[in-house]
Amino acid sequence: MKDFSSIYNEIKQADSLSSLQRDRLLSLVNYIEETDANILKNITPNRILEISNSSDLSVVFDAFILCNNKWHLLDPIYRYDDFPNEPIELDEDEVTEIREKGMIAVDNGNREVPFRPERLFITFKLSDYARELKYISGRRSFNESR
Repeated sequence: MKDFSSIYNEIKQADSLSSLQRDRLLSLVNYIEETDANILKNITPNRILEISNSSDLSVVFDAFILCNNKWHLLDPIYRYDDFPNEPIELDEDEVTEIREKGMIAVDNGNREVPFRPERLFITFKLSDYARELKYISGRRSFNESR
């Protein structure tokens, strides 16, 4: 299993990333490593901008790099605002299908309505893999401080 330092090194050496992307991703990985896991249940695009000290929305797209299989530190969460009802949480496959069909099931699946992309919001949460890394990293730090 990798640790955070190996992920930092891989990002620094990734030829497929621009230097700006590397800097952004390193900031995000540092935030993930250093922040309490309970706070990382709902990482909004605005929070990603703050972490990266940027106003460039492309940093949010860069966060998707941390969702891929290579590092998989984040999982995207898609929510469709079905006002006045509670938002509907969707996975990536459901979002793809909805976009293709142009329709979304609302009211607990009882009716389909036209999909309105402006009602789709994304946030991120820690992946199970990142939680495991944080746990191992925390144990290692605890043992080293003894």
